Amino acid sequence: MNKVIFSLLKCLSPFKDVCEPGWSFYNGSCYFTSETCETWSNASTICRKMGANLPAIETQEENVYIQHRHNGDKAWIGLNDIATEGLFSWVDGCPDKFRYWAEKQPNDFRGEDCVHTLGARHGYTWNDVDCSTCHQYTCKKGEQQFLFNPTFIMLLLKRTT
Repeated sequence: MNKVIFSLLKCLSPFKDVCEPGWSFYNGSCYFTSETCETWSNASTICRKMGANLPAIETQEENVYIQHRHNGDKAWIGLNDIATEGLFSWVDGCPDKFRYWAEKQPNDFRGEDCVHTLGARHGYTWNDVDCSTCHQYTCKKGEQQFLFNPTFIMLLLKRTT
């Protein structure tokens, strides 16, 4: 099933309107990037209200793509160790994925439980930080989250008829 979905998404990738207005399509997912800063918890809630999550990054290419969306500024991603110190997990519930920590990170300095990107100046690496700090964020909708989007279904029907 996933191979079929992935093939279908690759076929439809030239369509800019697969994603909702304000979102961008990249490699099978839709992304929305904030212009304001929020705490990690608020950013995560905002993404969920939009049917998305803070991104669970799967590759270095996706890591760089997301960080470029923030013009090198720090930004929240969907990784944290809030539940169990030292056991980082992604908000989408997927098992262990790609990690790209900065040197000597994560360090849990003063109880840091949330993860943000550091930008190009720091080699696109990540750092654990206090969850109450304010950073921009990106929301990600994977194929399972937008496959049933009416716009997507209409594009699919037009493509197959």
